Amino acid sequence: MTDYDKLKEIFTDYKKSCAKMMRVGMSSDVITIFSDSEKFLEDDCSNEIFINSRQVKNHDQLFVSQVNFIYSLLDKNSKEIILNDFILGKRGSWWTNNHSRSTYYRLREKAIVSFLDYYESLNMNKAI
Repeated sequence: MTDYDKLKEIFTDYKKSCAKMMRVGMSSDVITIFSDSEKFLEDDCSNEIFINSRQVKNHDQLFVSQVNFIYSLLDKNSKEIILNDFILGKRGSWWTNNHSRSTYYRLREKAIVSFLDYYESLNMNKAI
C-alpha cells in the first residue's frame, strides 16, 4: 500500500468516525476539520485540541482528536493539500492558482510523509 493510499484510508476512517459521532449527537464534543477548516488552516490550535482530547469518551472521539491534533501540527501548505485532496476530496486541479504541477506534487509528498510520520509516532506510543 502506498503512503497516498494509507493517508486516504485514514481520512476515510476519519469521515466515518465523524459521521458516527453526528448520528449519536456527539459532534459538538470534538472539533472537526470539517466544521472549522479555516481555524485549522490559520491557527496553531494544537493545544486546544490536546486539551479536548483528554476528555474523550470513546474510540471515534479519540481517533478524530488524534487526527485533528496531527493535522494541527502541519505547516499551512500541508494543511491546505490534505484538506482539499483527502478531506474534501476535491478533484481536478484546485491547486493551479497557487502552485506549479511540480511544486504541488513535491508539497503533497511532504504533506503525506509528515502526516504519516506523526500518525505512526502517535500510534507507536499507544503500544508501549
